[in-house]
Amino acid sequence: KKKDKELKVGDNVLALWRPEADDWREVEIKDKKKDNSLFYVHWVDFNRRLDAWITRDRIDFDTTREKLKERRERVNKWGDEFTHENHDDHEGLGEADLKEHEELTKVKNVNKIQFGRYIVETWYFSPLPREIWKQGDGVIDTLYVCEFTLTFYRTREELERHQKKLTIRHPPGDEIYRNGDVSVFEIDGEKAKIWCQNLCYVAKMFLDHEHLYYDVDPFLFYVVCECDSQGFHVVGYFSKEKESANAFNLACILTLPQHQRKVERIDSQLAELIHRISPSHSPGPPVRPATAGPRNRPSYAAPLVSSSANSNSSPRGGSRRPSRADPSVSPTSAGGRDDNDDTQ
Repeated sequence: KKKDKELKVGDNVLALWRPEADDWREVEIKDKKKDNSLFYVHWVDFNRRLDAWITRDRIDFDTTREKLKERRERVNKWGDEFTHENHDDHEGLGEADLKEHEELTKVKNVNKIQFGRYIVETWYFSPLPREIWKQGDGVIDTLYVCEFTLTFYRTREELERHQKKLTIRHPPGDEIYRNGDVSVFEIDGEKAKIWCQNLCYVAKMFLDHEHLYYDVDPFLFYVVCECDSQGFHVVGYFSKEKESANAFNLACILTLPQHQRKVERIDSQLAELIHRISPSHSPGPPVRPATAGPRNRPSYAAPLVSSSANSNSSPRGGSRRPSRADPSVSPTSAGGRDDNDDTQ
């Protein structure tokens, strides 16, 4: 049997993208297992969220310069049906900073998270607290996250023990908006530091570049939830600097991937809220929550909803903390998910 060529980190080769279509693409080797059974690859010209471990049988070890040249010419001539690199995710980074950022975060440290009843495949590296993961640790296959307290657990058993003691089933801060089963909580990063930091750690798993991990004090977080008999379930959030040179400055907007089908329904309500908390003298283009990355820090927001919207959709007078969930309602079981709800 012919021995495969030895591949090194940094090598570019062809790899099988879609086996059913015999579709080969150029990849850069980012990491590999010592026994060469698995390779962590970046699909060249594609967003880093698609980086993944692939088996050796999907690698063309006989890739030549001619094969790579032919593939590149084909892409240049015909383009591609998939989304290429999203450089907006790195807005404001210089070339040296971008290089350092990519080197430090080149390999995902968590493959999936369990968040409520969903198991979600992550897209990017996240600099988790050291007690959960540190440089040199192996990849966490599944990280268990309490959807109410946003605390992290390495095992399902730890999460289940935590859930048995759980009494609070809503974010910290004040509920400032409610429309049907959708609520928004305003949370001061200085007053709920750990909760907001953990929210940013989760967000970083789906955003390629985000600077809020530790310094959350200067920000207000507006967390969108869906409410049912089990409690208030986080759908997404946007954050806003408390003090800004601009009249209004959104720092980050994210809808969690497992809820992206609901974005259209929630978008209009969020847009109305953004308009209500922004200065009335700040006109501007519409702003929409992102499902796959941050917007470029818009300096102001305008309503997407007519001012004659139903009065039930306006924030309730004053800031109100919701009542705690009925104590007779048992905590959502970490194992009680519907496999059909898994988000890939």
